[in-house]
Amino acid sequence: YLLIKSLAGSTSWIVRDTGRSVDNPTLPYLYPSATSVEASGRDVDFLSSGFKIRTSGSVQNGSANYHMYVAFAENPFNAPTNAR
Repeated sequence: YLLIKSLAGSTSWIVRDTGRSVDNPTLPYLYPSATSVEASGRDVDFLSSGFKIRTSGSVQNGSANYHMYVAFAENPFNAPTNAR
C-alpha cells in the first residue's frame, strides 16, 4: 500500500496497492480525495525493499516539489531480494 501526495498546489492524494495490480508497474491507482475514482499511468514498482517511482511527473516525483508518502509492506519480515 502506498499513499503519496505532492505538497505543491492542489494535487490529489494517490493510492496504489497490490489488490488492484499484482504485477509491476502498479496500475491502476485511486484518487481518494478527487471526483475521479480510478486512473492509470504514472508508473510505480513495488519492490521487496520499498517502492520505485518510474516517472518524473510533478504529482509523484517532481524535482521542484516536496512530496509526502506512507507505505506499508505486505510481508515486511520475509522479503527476498527479487520478490515484491
